[in-house]
Amino acid sequence: MIIRGDLASCYYGRDARLDRTVFLKILNPSLTADKDICARFEREAKAAARLDHPNLVRIHEFGEDPEEGLYMILEWITGKSLREHLRGGKRFSDSELTALAGQVLAGLKELHRVGILHRDVKPENILIGNDGRARITDFSLAALQGSVKLTHHQAIVGTPAYMSPEQAAGQSPDGRSDLFSVGTILLELATGTNPFEAGELLESLRRIRELNVQVDELLGDDYSDDLKRLIASCLEKDPSRRIASAEAALNLIGEHEQPALKTPAQQRRGRSYLYLAGFIV
Repeated sequence: MIIRGDLASCYYGRDARLDRTVFLKILNPSLTADKDICARFEREAKAAARLDHPNLVRIHEFGEDPEEGLYMILEWITGKSLREHLRGGKRFSDSELTALAGQVLAGLKELHRVGILHRDVKPENILIGNDGRARITDFSLAALQGSVKLTHHQAIVGTPAYMSPEQAAGQSPDGRSDLFSVGTILLELATGTNPFEAGELLESLRRIRELNVQVDELLGDDYSDDLKRLIASCLEKDPSRRIASAEAALNLIGEHEQPALKTPAQQRRGRSYLYLAGFIV
């Protein structure tokens, strides 16, 4: 087992038929007893399994095992989550952050197109593969959280420091709620801190609802005006003033095909080109 969460237990596995490494998620038994949750899991899994997008972790299979219950088999990504990059002290440059934003927004655009809201976009749920590409994960399970009868410390769906003001107020989210989370992540990747994070849940929720972040001051001249406008628009408290969709956000910064992070091999090639140019000159 890799990890046990509120919704599922996760395992590293091997698909013997296709000779590939996979990521296995088994819904916790406490959830499978609820027929409504099981039906919603099936609906969400069917919708998510039809998706084939470079910025979404692919779902290979889902079903129900007589002994283990409901399960999902996902693509295995070799790399690190954004949370791991943050813990390692990584600070994203303007070009890296813009490329990352483009890829995450492209993934969300596809999710929203088929009617799936993530509801829990956070650094742990964005993976950077060794190919440098960003992929969103856990979108197939996050929607189930709205159906689960949660305990007192889980009464609000989502991870507190990354949820939108409307989620913090217990209101129903929409696609713009996911965009608020993206803005929070981009700001943290640029500055190293999340302004809404606090030691106490209630304080974190208060900051989300009331703290107006001065994006221009925090990012200064190190980041482009387009990127700063994107982050500021994503972080609007009022959803009606927030950027309307992932597609609109992509149009603001332009779609970016380059990797969010250069792999070591790409970095070595870049240095080799520089050395060669210097030698010729």
